[in-house]
Amino acid sequence: MKGLKKAAVFGIAAAIVCGTGLLSACRKNGDGILGELSDSEWEKYLDIDVEKCKSITVDLTLYFTYPKEEAAKYGEWQYERHLYKIDLENEIMYKLDEEEGFEKSSGNFVKDTDEKYYFAYQDQYYEWSNGKVYETTKAEFIMETESVANAALQIRQYKDPKSKESFRYNEETGCYDLTQYGTAGTSLRFSEDGSVTMIARGSSITGGEIAISAVDKTKVEIPENVKGDVDIYIAQKGSEK
Repeated sequence: MKGLKKAAVFGIAAAIVCGTGLLSACRKNGDGILGELSDSEWEKYLDIDVEKCKSITVDLTLYFTYPKEEAAKYGEWQYERHLYKIDLENEIMYKLDEEEGFEKSSGNFVKDTDEKYYFAYQDQYYEWSNGKVYETTKAEFIMETESVANAALQIRQYKDPKSKESFRYNEETGCYDLTQYGTAGTSLRFSEDGSVTMIARGSSITGGEIAISAVDKTKVEIPENVKGDVDIYIAQKGSEK
């Protein structure tokens, strides 16, 4: 986030990507949350083979667990969301970054939003970011998409039904909880639409979630204004030759 010191909450991102368990912060979000699963259902929901899927949506959020209104009391507060919609078959990725943080020196909250598209177009790969166009490569596209896919893939580590024995089903929250050490643990939430969410907390005040959904059902379309910006970029580059 521009102008803001990265808070301790961002250590969660690395922990989630590396598969380190954190404290459960699971809660019901209304209808659509499944109850207890059979062993076969457990394996079915967690057997997400990212390497073979044609498309996927990954939603990562990082946050402080205390209310935003108490930012001044604690001295810091931050929230991040990173949404990825990946169409591997058509080589398109959409990325949305939303950040908000408390600036202690001014007592204000600062927000940043960044939208990006990575895609193949007319035998070239491009990155579009808030109206700016950059040339990229197929290799960079693969690395961008695989870094996200690999982060999501770690949920699959629990797919063996034997792993289910280590979790405790929480009827109140509708989640499976795995307490690992001190204030650290992991929770899994399963939804009727086939999505799976891993909920975590790095301490008593920091948390994070990573959700995988719409496997082989994610659709990403490049907006006309994005294509228009790329066309202008190509035309200007051609005129410079």
